[in-house]
Amino acid sequence: MRRGRGDRLQRSRGHLLGVPLDVGGERAAVGAGGGLEDPRLPNEGERLGELLAGAGRTTGEYPADFDALVELWETELPEEEMPRDPFDGAGYGYTRTGDGGYRLWSSGPDRASETEDDLVRVGTPPRS
Repeated sequence: MRRGRGDRLQRSRGHLLGVPLDVGGERAAVGAGGGLEDPRLPNEGERLGELLAGAGRTTGEYPADFDALVELWETELPEEEMPRDPFDGAGYGYTRTGDGGYRLWSSGPDRASETEDDLVRVGTPPRS
């Protein structure tokens, strides 16, 4: 059974943080754990990255915040539940950066967000 959108968002780091992180596309350091292509993760992080890349190509921008990312997922993949971070069970973290790129992350093995072992994917701003 699909859960209601509000249920997902309340437990999501992306929703709770709500403040854009000052991370530029090429300047962002990936946590010691690696990127979202890390073999410890199911392919859901990669699928979210592909969804974001498609949105960037189609609209010229990434979703504004986690709520918009959830709406995009539900529009493009209505039969599938939004993926959860396999380490902590909450939603993946997401924020659009000040330069128009994005930061998508998993909490990593320590299950704490914004620590050195986070698994991070950084998207550069879409090309105009």
